[in-house]
Amino acid sequence: MVPFLFFLVVERLSMSVKKAEEMGMYSGFKVGSSGLSVSNPQYIYDTLFIGEETMDNLLAIKSVPRCFKLACGLRVNFAKSCVMGITVDSAFLGMVDTLLHCSMGSIPFKYLGLLVGANPRRISI
Repeated sequence: MVPFLFFLVVERLSMSVKKAEEMGMYSGFKVGSSGLSVSNPQYIYDTLFIGEETMDNLLAIKSVPRCFKLACGLRVNFAKSCVMGITVDSAFLGMVDTLLHCSMGSIPFKYLGLLVGANPRRISI
């Protein structure tokens, strides 16, 4: 029962990100020719914030979880979080790291024991 309640509450976090996107405060990653936005996928207890390299996105990633904490009491543990970027300026990633107080990750990385972002054709993989 507790995991179900957790998912109900965390769904509100996802809705908050969508609302920030509708208000123009956050812009997710656009996929395909239709411009479908991927901004906040969730898997089990993990939440991803995927978006463009903008100051608005950075401020939204800081403020939306803070509002979520005030509303329901659950907080994002930024100390256990990491930021990664693909074709993102390292100075911007450093600013994100400093503002959010999280670690800086790199690609490839391990998630649930699987290597993500590595070339599967390499013998070492």
